[in-house]
Amino acid sequence: MEEKDLEQEPLIGEQETAEPRIETEETAATEAEDTTAGRTEAAPEDEIDRLQAEIADWKDKNARLYADFDNYRKRTAREKLDLVKTAAENVVLALLPVIDDFERALAAEILGPEAAACAASTVLNPEAAKGTAFEGMALIYHKLTKILEQNGVSVIEVLDQPFDEEWSEAVAQIPTPEGKTKGHVLDVVQKGYKIDNKVIRHAKVVVGI
Repeated sequence: MEEKDLEQEPLIGEQETAEPRIETEETAATEAEDTTAGRTEAAPEDEIDRLQAEIADWKDKNARLYADFDNYRKRTAREKLDLVKTAAENVVLALLPVIDDFERALAAEILGPEAAACAASTVLNPEAAKGTAFEGMALIYHKLTKILEQNGVSVIEVLDQPFDEEWSEAVAQIPTPEGKTKGHVLDVVQKGYKIDNKVIRHAKVVVGI
């Protein structure tokens, strides 16, 4: 009996030492859970900050993209308008020599051959050609000038005005006659034209000195 009791005593000792080890593992697990719970409570705040920063970044990118697109739209519209104006300007420039020829022919018929040279500085009235062989030409000239006016084309009025290089090109200078002012345009050799306020052909003029 004593031998059996002695054999059983180590088993009891092992049970006694095992129980504290179990308690230690449970305690460690509890501490780990408490630590994890603390980290879990802090995580939502960090996630909110991260999402807010991401939202702000996307808002900034969207604002920049919208600004770039708006600039592109405006630039494209402006380029398209400039292209249309340039095309119209080229057509008008091609027609101006035809108008010059009309004016010389009408001036020769209405005012006489000598007046053809100063047709550019003479106001021509197409009605004066009525009943002549040039009546049809006068009507065509009148329609053509009206079409140009409707599209923003107009003559640059410089006769008897102070010479301005922005509108005119001086091709000659002569002594100022009596009753005229020095530095003013005395005669127009070739009419100048503009579209709206843009010069497409400078007037060629004679200036008094």
